[in-house]
Amino acid sequence: MDSRVLDLVLPRCNRWRSLCLDRRTRLPECNVVLDWLRPVEGHLDQLVKLEARHYWIAIPDIFSTTPRLRGVVLTNNRRDESSSFIVIPWQRITHYRGTFSSERQLQTLTVVPRLVECTLGFRGALNLVPPITATLPNPRRLSLDMHTAVQNITAPVLEDLILFSGTRRELSWILPFLPPCSSTLRRLALRQSTICLELIPVLRALPLLAHLVFEYDSGNNAAQIDFFTALSTTNATSYSFICPNLTSFIYGYRFRGRSSEAAFFAMAVSRFRPNSDGYRPLLRLRLYAARYTPLENDIQIKLLQDQGFDAAFLDEREAQLLSDNMFVF
Repeated sequence: MDSRVLDLVLPRCNRWRSLCLDRRTRLPECNVVLDWLRPVEGHLDQLVKLEARHYWIAIPDIFSTTPRLRGVVLTNNRRDESSSFIVIPWQRITHYRGTFSSERQLQTLTVVPRLVECTLGFRGALNLVPPITATLPNPRRLSLDMHTAVQNITAPVLEDLILFSGTRRELSWILPFLPPCSSTLRRLALRQSTICLELIPVLRALPLLAHLVFEYDSGNNAAQIDFFTALSTTNATSYSFICPNLTSFIYGYRFRGRSSEAAFFAMAVSRFRPNSDGYRPLLRLRLYAARYTPLENDIQIKLLQDQGFDAAFLDEREAQLLSDNMFVF
């Protein structure tokens, strides 16, 4: 850092509410210590949010005494590992995003009693999960990489859950996580997920779910047909009800054939106008192209609209907004 810049900036650190430490270019050295930050120690009385997006950079212990710090972002995105060279006052943190080994991540969760929202990325082998269990008493929103470590986490009052990469194997890991929050979870997003019948028990475990975002990643035509048929309210019985309170559905699609496309829209019609008294009617349907190109035409959407149903495509800007905030629509 240029000393002239520091002379201008550091004397006003007692007024900082947010601090972002980022780099635009790769540093020539890996083990760098940000010693120029040391003068702010003990003066960050107003700091509320910290973003420290460095992996190989050590940050002096200057944040452990910040009385108002509540939010920490320790990674650029869920795939970039977070730095181990930073001390955080976890007892006061309410919002957290970071990527660590499963052991480090689970240990952190055991000392964050005020956490209400977090995004967790995991590093390391899937079968090397330490015998650490973490109960999160307050989180309302949780974003998770699919990892065997999620089976060690309990969040009994969770309202929003965002899951990344749902293969058949990964979906089995999330099943033990769902029962404690089944009476509170209202919104679920499955990003980059495989369409398969293993999804059905995941959705059946969430009877109060009202908002579903589902983004296609893989799955053949037959699997798509079976999945959409299972979601249909036609011929449903109380035993087979799946998400009976669903009122909003966003689907990032790639239909693998005309028959799967037809099965999807038949399911949508049955949801808009349910045949069973046990289902609430779907109020809103949105589609966007998750992979490759959009549909060649919007005849099916137009048919839904002509029947008075709230159905539409998301344009590119709206799809990006959805990616930034899963539950804005």
